Amino acid sequence: GRALAAVHRDMRADGFDLLILDCPPGFSPILQEAIRVADLVLVPTGASVLDLAAVASTADMAEDADVPFRFVLNRAVFRSRIAGAAVTALRTRGNLMAPTVHQRVAIAAAMAAGRTVLETDPGCAAARELSALWHSVSGCLTTVAVARSMRRRAARRWA
Repeated sequence: GRALAAVHRDMRADGFDLLILDCPPGFSPILQEAIRVADLVLVPTGASVLDLAAVASTADMAEDADVPFRFVLNRAVFRSRIAGAAVTALRTRGNLMAPTVHQRVAIAAAMAAGRTVLETDPGCAAARELSALWHSVSGCLTTVAVARSMRRRAARRWA
């Protein structure tokens, strides 16, 4: 098949501004290529020590490729010690995106119905967390887009 970089370039030429790839954590050539063409890498993780260890290589690959990344703490048990420890560890590592997404029955119930919690119970705590997370992601994407535009202008000026 075509290299991901070529597909990404063609999509940009066709007017697409956003390409979202869902990749597993860990290390693989496909993940490495996806990170290289990314403008932003979101690294979802659970709160356990094993979860945090599993995403370290993804963050390292993003840093090596000089691509901005953010950790998203997901499925955290509300007010638990393990979630608190994960927040501390991720803040220490850097780039923890707020808010934490907690493990909530409303999310599972919505998924079982084939819907999102924003559709089934838009006023609940889970919906508020996910809306706030999207607001954070959207802000990061805007920042990244502005930086990309500035790099392109600078490159044209010096070309």
